[in-house]
Amino acid sequence: MAVIISMLGKEGQDSAAASFFHNLHNDGFGIDVYTYTSLIIVFASNMRYMEAVMVFKKMEEEGCKHTLISINGEGLAANCDGFPATSIGTSTTCFRRHLVLHGGGGGG
Repeated sequence: MAVIISMLGKEGQDSAAASFFHNLHNDGFGIDVYTYTSLIIVFASNMRYMEAVMVFKKMEEEGCKHTLISINGEGLAANCDGFPATSIGTSTTCFRRHLVLHGGGGGG
């Protein structure tokens, strides 16, 4: 699943990747951290920063533990949305601040 989402994103088909993801979720397929992370990176790479943030929040709500790669994807989204991030620690802090400012949880 994650590979298909990544391939769609690399081809600029971010909306198709999102649709595929949502269809899988709606059909009851178990979405793992790699699938979430792939969609986060697709959105961040295609300048859909708020969507990347929302996917990260959904991943946390679903109880899916993030990886350093998913945090880096969110760091990219936060960085590109006006919050400078120069390292993983800074990216995490930056992203948490971004969540708080844009209505997310920001805990942790």
